[in-house]
Amino acid sequence: MNMTQVFAGTDSAQSAAGGIGDTQKPTFTATTAAGDNSTLTITLSETVYNATGGSGALETSDFTLSKSSGTATLTSSLPSSISGTYTLGITLTGSPGAGETITVVPSSSAAIYDAYGNAAVTSQSNNTAVLNTTVTAQSASGGIGDTQRPTFTAATVAGDNSTLTITLSETVYNATGGSGALETSDFTLSKSSGTATLTSSLPSSISGTYTLGITLTGSPGAGETITVVPSSSAAIYDAYGNAAVTSQSNNTAVLNTTVTAQSASGGIGDTQRPTFTAATVAGDNSTLTITLSETVYNATGGSGALETSDFTLSKSGGTATIASLPSSISGTCTLGMTLTGTPEGSEIITVAPSSSTAIYDAYGNAALADQSNNTALLNTTVTFANGNDYSPVVTVNNINQAFGRFALTGAGSGSHLTATTIKINETHNGASNFKLWASVDNAFGSDSQIGSTVATDPGAGNTVSFSEFSSSIGTSTRYYFISSDLASDATGLIRGLLVNNGALTISDGTLSGSIANDVLSGGDVSLPIELSSFTADNTRFSEITLEWVTESEFENLGFILERCHELGSSDSEVWLEIASYLTDDALLGQGSVTQQMEYTFTDKTVEPSETYDYRLADVSYAGEIVYHSLVLTDIEARSIPKSFALHSPYPNPFNPTTTIHFDIPNLSYVRITIYDIRGREVILIRDTMTEPGVYRQIWNGVKEDGCQVGTGIYFVRMVTTEFSAMRKVLFLK
Repeated sequence: MNMTQVFAGTDSAQSAAGGIGDTQKPTFTATTAAGDNSTLTITLSETVYNATGGSGALETSDFTLSKSSGTATLTSSLPSSISGTYTLGITLTGSPGAGETITVVPSSSAAIYDAYGNAAVTSQSNNTAVLNTTVTAQSASGGIGDTQRPTFTAATVAGDNSTLTITLSETVYNATGGSGALETSDFTLSKSSGTATLTSSLPSSISGTYTLGITLTGSPGAGETITVVPSSSAAIYDAYGNAAVTSQSNNTAVLNTTVTAQSASGGIGDTQRPTFTAATVAGDNSTLTITLSETVYNATGGSGALETSDFTLSKSGGTATIASLPSSISGTCTLGMTLTGTPEGSEIITVAPSSSTAIYDAYGNAALADQSNNTALLNTTVTFANGNDYSPVVTVNNINQAFGRFALTGAGSGSHLTATTIKINETHNGASNFKLWASVDNAFGSDSQIGSTVATDPGAGNTVSFSEFSSSIGTSTRYYFISSDLASDATGLIRGLLVNNGALTISDGTLSGSIANDVLSGGDVSLPIELSSFTADNTRFSEITLEWVTESEFENLGFILERCHELGSSDSEVWLEIASYLTDDALLGQGSVTQQMEYTFTDKTVEPSETYDYRLADVSYAGEIVYHSLVLTDIEARSIPKSFALHSPYPNPFNPTTTIHFDIPNLSYVRITIYDIRGREVILIRDTMTEPGVYRQIWNGVKEDGCQVGTGIYFVRMVTTEFSAMRKVLFLK
């Protein structure tokens, strides 16, 4: 279906291809200094270029570096190199360790662009990183580990300003040796700007990882900014004894304006108004489904289900008209629409709250009548008709013997059939030269061939496709026939059926009605769901992740997933339902769609080392349950490995990537490093605390600086506190 989304207060931006696109300027989202302070890696909110038109790779001259605090100096404001997306080389003199902060910005307001020509501004946030003190640190278990100091990565204030939650770059403690939970005395709070005051620089409480209680006097609302830092340079440590410095970035949050809102239970809550996030029209234009940013009600106090009178519908464009009051409401929130006339596909439906006192969240915040993300385009309706009442008569030793028919009706002006795919069923031989014909009546005769001839019979259960034609559908019924030549010795039965909704390609219109799986000439009916794959991933301990892909769906309510536990005898085989669309949203179907859909479900109720079979069924709108022929058998649930192991990389030799498999029997710090044949470190690809399990680590054949390695032998070395091993791998160009 086509959708039009309206954004308030934005100017149009031209894409590289000439279309109208977004107007959001690209922004910096994170900045990280390498452990040895040789590089600074930044990430941006979208793909960027150094010229308009979506072209030109970024260069060092597109960035400017600066430094504040500390004694080490930055040799040049111009990065020494650039690689990947985007790692900048930095050149220092002196030894960092006194809180030196590097700031990176675009070199000008005409340096960095997104695909739509929006330029990044030179004033950025999330663009600073504190340099690391480059000293070797001893881990709790006595091994040599990383030297990265823990840093603050985000600070977020609660909606009611009662707490400040911070996240850090790694697990931390309040003592060396990897022990001691953080306490309130490990943090210091301060406030700048505004009139509200911070009662104490000491958090009033600490919970989780890490939510700090803050005590205020006065009413925030004038840009009060709370800053949180370690209380000293000996307050917060990582597992290797690296101490967090008191100068941090990503450690501030602006207090919320506390327009007090009362929740249903009497507590003080957020002040964010609920907003519309999407609007979608059903294929047959009977309903409009909207989604909102949070759970809503039609009264304050978190009570009262929404009613049709809480919404207003309007229409612009086209000739069809709509009643302003929805005819029904169901779910959360599907609105019935009453249309007059035949949609042309240019009608835009807008839905809005009927007033500013119609829709509330649990805290009594009312949705505004002026919304964005609240429009959807009506579909031009092309309906399948008269497909299964055709009784063909075919004769051997003749050409162009029609064996199937379908019809389309009700299309808007300008609609055309441009492609179709038909499955050939039943056992037969002697058929060839399949053709598609357009007819003005329901009888096969003096009709026009459309599309090219498919010379070879694909065989029972396979398809023939016709495309690159433009057959007008019009507003009255238009019939289409499929035929083949039959040899003198042709035998068996030949039947055809439309594969699915995706089998028909309509220009200037969206297909609706019961086109999918209607028999062209009697006989079998295909499944309403075209399932193209069903796979299992059992690499994680005591869980099996199931994935399946549909190429199209027709009137699909959802899926049922069943499991059979192998008990050693076919007589004891019992299939049990483990999940369904009724209990798990991950198994909800998509109704009628023509594009590929992907589904994932993780079975966490398996027993280690046990073997299971899985099968999948779908449920139609009519309640019909159909099991698919794709069945997964003998899927073994992984158990915790009994010992450490580093397996041989595969493939070997390799180019461009190889996968390194390894086993971890207990919680361990795992370090995997690639060395060249001279024993020089090429790249560190894993350096983290790791849960028990079976793992895969991919190496893409690049060095630490992002450059490709040369042809030759390399060594993969895995080290834990209890184990070390090495494997050889060959990279070929």
